[in-house]
Amino acid sequence: MGRPGIGADEGEDPLNPTGSNLPTVREAVFVLFITFLLTIGTQLLGFFLQGKGILILAEMMLILPALVFVLYKRFPMVSVFRWHVKDLRLIVAGGMIGIGLSPISDALDRLVQKVIPMPPEIMNALESFMRFQSPGEMVLLFLTLVVAAPVVEEMLFRGLLQGAFERSVDVNKAVFSTALIFTFIHFNPWWAAEILIAGILLGVLAWRSNSIVPGIAMHAVTNGLSLGVINTGSRKLNWYEFKGYVAPQWIVLGAALVYLGFKWVYKLTQKESSHGSHS
Repeated sequence: MGRPGIGADEGEDPLNPTGSNLPTVREAVFVLFITFLLTIGTQLLGFFLQGKGILILAEMMLILPALVFVLYKRFPMVSVFRWHVKDLRLIVAGGMIGIGLSPISDALDRLVQKVIPMPPEIMNALESFMRFQSPGEMVLLFLTLVVAAPVVEEMLFRGLLQGAFERSVDVNKAVFSTALIFTFIHFNPWWAAEILIAGILLGVLAWRSNSIVPGIAMHAVTNGLSLGVINTGSRKLNWYEFKGYVAPQWIVLGAALVYLGFKWVYKLTQKESSHGSHS
């Protein structure tokens, strides 16, 4: 079974305290491999179709193998994907962390672009894909990036995959391994550092709360703010920038929000985690 880590003991899963009848690491990795192949196929299809509608199809394809596997094996879906949440304040805390992480990720991205610039054709293609030209495209991008992507990715990575790792190895290794795989499957080396950091924070949040719901809130907020910044235009962001970088005060404020958000999460989950830990 998984061992305690990241500064505190882990509480038992209230719906499956012994960890029985849940996917193994081998099974979770196999599902992820099938998902990886399906994702490549969907992206190739998107290359030929050249439409934003492929985005939401790609997200749905991402979770399909996991859903089929869990249903076929008759695993308890709520426990496998960690859908339970005991305190709704954890969702607010997750959103707070997402707000704080956004300027930090943006600052890191701008720094990486200065050192190792993304090829203009890739940058332009990504920005074009993220910009909406009509209310219909705005709704589609919102549903895909702010609703579907956080739900699907947290179910797959922090639910199925990290949950299996936590039952087999030290939780620190479980969180970091999941974050590495999460980074790799995004296929973007220029965003690797910020995705890895986000993956680690999401992993800690899922482990500590034993739920993906706070992470969904965090994930949705960061994606939503990124979408908003791209579609706002640089001229309207003078208050946010300093010489082409994120102004230092916003980075400091972001770090404070991340710290306070996690401090709140640990406080809200302290009683639960003190009741016991996996052996």
